[in-house]
Amino acid sequence: MEEYKIEERKAVLVGVQFPDNKDFSLDMEELSGLCEALSIRPVTSLSQSLVREDSASFIGSGKVEEVREAILFHEANLVIFQNPLSPSQLHNLTKALPCEVLDRTQLILQIFSERAKTKEAKMQVKYATLQYMLPRLVGLRENLSRQGGASGSLSNRGSGEKQIELDKRKIQEEMAILRRELKKQEEVRKVKRQKGIGPPFQGWRWSAIPMQESPVL
Repeated sequence: MEEYKIEERKAVLVGVQFPDNKDFSLDMEELSGLCEALSIRPVTSLSQSLVREDSASFIGSGKVEEVREAILFHEANLVIFQNPLSPSQLHNLTKALPCEVLDRTQLILQIFSERAKTKEAKMQVKYATLQYMLPRLVGLRENLSRQGGASGSLSNRGSGEKQIELDKRKIQEEMAILRRELKKQEEVRKVKRQKGIGPPFQGWRWSAIPMQESPVL
C-alpha cells in the first residue's frame, strides 16, 4: 500500500511595529504560540518598524522581497502576518510571494474551527470565517490554487470575475442561513434560561478576532 507523507507546515512570521504598539515582542511570541496550536513550525521571523502601513502590500516592496528570499531559503510553505491584512493587501502579497499568505485573524479562526464542539459554536465560527472571506475572495482563491485546489465553489477555476461574483452570492446566502439558525438558537437559549433549564451559554469571545465588525446575529 502506498504511503502518503503529510507535508510539514513551515512558516515565515512577519510583524510590523507601529509607534503606538508597546507590546510588539509579546504579540510576536503569541503568534508563534498560535502557530504551534495548529502544528505549524515557525522557521524564521521578520519584523519592521513603520509609522504607517503600505496601502498596497502592508510592508512595502523592499520588505516583500526580503520575505520572498526568506521563504526560498527556509523552504517555507506559509507566510503569516501578525497584523491584519486588508483584502487588497492579501491579494497583492499572494501574487508577489511563492506560497500561501495568512494573517493573524485567519490563524485564530482556524484554531476556533478545530476546537468548536457544539453545533452552535461551529455555526458561529463558520459565520465569522465566511464574513472574513467575503471581501478577500480574490486573494483566497489564489491561495487555494497554490495548494492544488480545494473542495467547494472556491476551487473552481471559472471565468475570473464572474466566478468570484457567484462565490460572493453563495457566501452571502450561506451567511443569511447561518444568521437565521443562530437567531433560533438564541431564542431557544432564552426560553431555557427563563425556565431555569441548563447552564449559562459560554459563547465565543469575538473580541479575540481582530475583524472590522463582529457577526450580527
